[in-house]
Amino acid sequence: MSSLDSQNPLPNQTGAEMLERLHVFDEHIAIVGLTPDATEALQGARDQLHARLVSGAEYAAAIAIATGITFPNPFEVPDSTVTETGQAEQVELEKPNLWDKQSKEQRIYVEEAKIALSKEFGEVVASGLALIKVENEQDPNDPILMLAYTATDLLDLGDPSKTYDPKRNWDTIMGEGNNNKRMIEINGEQIDLYANQTLATLSAIANANPEISEWVWRTGEAELVHQSCAPIASVFVGWANDRQKDGAFDYVGIGFRPAVVIPK
Repeated sequence: MSSLDSQNPLPNQTGAEMLERLHVFDEHIAIVGLTPDATEALQGARDQLHARLVSGAEYAAAIAIATGITFPNPFEVPDSTVTETGQAEQVELEKPNLWDKQSKEQRIYVEEAKIALSKEFGEVVASGLALIKVENEQDPNDPILMLAYTATDLLDLGDPSKTYDPKRNWDTIMGEGNNNKRMIEINGEQIDLYANQTLATLSAIANANPEISEWVWRTGEAELVHQSCAPIASVFVGWANDRQKDGAFDYVGIGFRPAVVIPK
């Protein structure tokens, strides 16, 4: 059983639910910028789910043979069609791709965002950027599209050579009186990256790369800070869970993952 399935045990899935989950896997596998390990993990989980779906179809076929009653399989995806000449023609099933659904204006915005993020954090960040879907609490049917840093290694805002660095400190990052907004300019507009560091964003990033295992500042949810505590997320095997840490705590393991909302 894959790590994804072990985190999401669904022993009573119907065929329709399994088919829908296959589509979700296909959408994640098609994300641009996934690491090979992440792609392999997703593909392995998809293959196991597909095998369960097929075995169900085979069981239905066996019942039909035993009883003489044919049960149609509504979950079967045809892999060929028959032409007028009677020749079987293979049908290429296209996987959904977030890039393919974007308008020309959105594609241009994505490229501008890549340039801006690379200038702010270094060229190494560009290779870890991917398009992700983030759940929209206001409208679940209208997910938010983001260009996010989904590489395995998070960004350390401080100096890794220092045992103690205030730049990793929540009070320094979000404290009043500080220039605590990490702004980048895209097409002449100032974008506040801190506004997007929410639990929903981090969950989508974790789903895009199940290899991620880390602690991340939830800088987009500063209103959740109470007393001396600051919100962070623990990201592990495709999941992001919320936590609270001492606001003055300094630790190299707590990092940052920039994400830019792509306008509709």
